[in-house]
Amino acid sequence: MASFGYCEYRTLRGVISLPYAVVVFVIVSAMLGVLLSSHSCTFSGCDAVGVPINRDDDIASALWRAYGCALLVIAGRIDACMLVLPNPLLASSACCALVSLVLSSVNTGVVPALLTVVESSLVYIVLKQVALHSSLGMGDAKLCGVLSLLVADFQLFLCAMVIAIVCAGFVTIVRVIAGTIVMATPIPLGPFLVSGALAALLVIR
Repeated sequence: MASFGYCEYRTLRGVISLPYAVVVFVIVSAMLGVLLSSHSCTFSGCDAVGVPINRDDDIASALWRAYGCALLVIAGRIDACMLVLPNPLLASSACCALVSLVLSSVNTGVVPALLTVVESSLVYIVLKQVALHSSLGMGDAKLCGVLSLLVADFQLFLCAMVIAIVCAGFVTIVRVIAGTIVMATPIPLGPFLVSGALAALLVIR
């Protein structure tokens, strides 16, 4: 029990209780699952060479992507309070994204899935170097790598980052003008990055 309590604290940082986190995960993943799989059907059509496409795989892939996004919503909430993105939540979300990629590769092929993994790895490597020489947090670099996996489309990922940066800049300027923070106040990017990715997945895609 003591070990479980330590793991819970390490993951949730005391910001939200475990039952509340479970409720948030269930509700958010259910909503996102419905939205992300709304255009899928059980079985429909054929691909370019006449092979039937099984939409069950598409639905399962969308559900796993929704699970990963729901975990990141919780991580973003913790980041907003503690300026930290818990590694267990990021790792769990990355696992969900990988399962989603494997399921989608049944219809799209292995090459796009491998390219997505390579792209997300490069995103993390580049942003890790940026974080070492700037105010960008290492957790934000990891989060961007996970989001690249979840979005599974580099152009869409770039759109998500633009949305996140614009929103973060706007909120920061408003808060500075209002006098609630100063320019040197650390700003949690997690909530904006997650929101940008969700906007890209649900609106732009």
